[in-house]
Amino acid sequence: MDRPKIDVRDLWKRFDGQGTSIEVLSGVSFQVHDGEFVCFLGPSGSGKTTLLQIIGGFDAPSRGEVLVDGEVVAGPHPKRIFVFQESGIFPWLQVRQNIGLGLGELPPLERKRIVSHYIEMVGLSGFEAAYPHELSGGMKQRVQVARALAVNPDVLYMDEPFGALDSLTRLKMRAELVRIWERERRTILFVTHDIDEAIQLATTVIVFTPRPTRIQTVIEVPLPRPRDLESPAYLAIKEQICQEMGVPLRI
Repeated sequence: MDRPKIDVRDLWKRFDGQGTSIEVLSGVSFQVHDGEFVCFLGPSGSGKTTLLQIIGGFDAPSRGEVLVDGEVVAGPHPKRIFVFQESGIFPWLQVRQNIGLGLGELPPLERKRIVSHYIEMVGLSGFEAAYPHELSGGMKQRVQVARALAVNPDVLYMDEPFGALDSLTRLKMRAELVRIWERERRTILFVTHDIDEAIQLATTVIVFTPRPTRIQTVIEVPLPRPRDLESPAYLAIKEQICQEMGVPLRI
C-alpha cells in the first residue's frame, strides 16, 4: 500500500497545572490515506479537538508523533487548513475578499478566477459583494469552506464546522461538503459527535472512547452516494456504531 498521507503514532497528551493532571489522549495510533474522508466520532469532551489540533500542528503531544507525507509535524502548515465551528470570516470584508484572503501573492486575474470558481462551487453566486452580516449562518460556513479550498490545501481539518447551525442547514451543508469532496478529493479529517453526520460524510469513521481518549474501533463506510439513510446497510453501520458507543439505536 502507498505511504499514508497522515500517520499518527502512539499519541499521548496530558495537561498539568495547579496540582492537577488530566490525561486527554492515551496511545492513539492510526493512518489516513490521500483523498480519504475520515470522521472522528466520540462523546463531547473526549479529546477529539485536542487530537485534531495536534495533527494540525497547533499543539504538541506529550508523547508520540504525527507524520504528514512522511515528515514529522512540528507546527501549522499553509497547505493544511482548519475550518472551525464558529465562523472565522472577517466582518469588514466582502465574500469575495474573504475567500481570496490567502491568494494575495497571485496575479489579480488568477486570483479573481480562483475566487469565482469557489464562489460558484459553494453556491454563493450573486453574493460576491455581500458582507458577513448580510449572510445566514450556513452561508458564512460556505464562505469559510470556500476560503479553505481556494488556497489548494492538501488536507482540511474540520472541527464540528456545522455544530452551531440549525438541523435543516446542517443537512444542506453536509450534502454540499460531500459534493465538493467528490469533486476535489481533498483529504479531510472531520470532528463530530453526531453519529448520522459521521456515516453520511465519511469513508472511514474512527470511534473514540471517553477521556482519556483511545480508539474504540475503526469502521469503514463503503456505502454509495448519495446515501440512503433508511437502507439496511446504513442502519447496520449505525447499529454497530451505537453498540460501540453504548447508546441506544432508538429512543
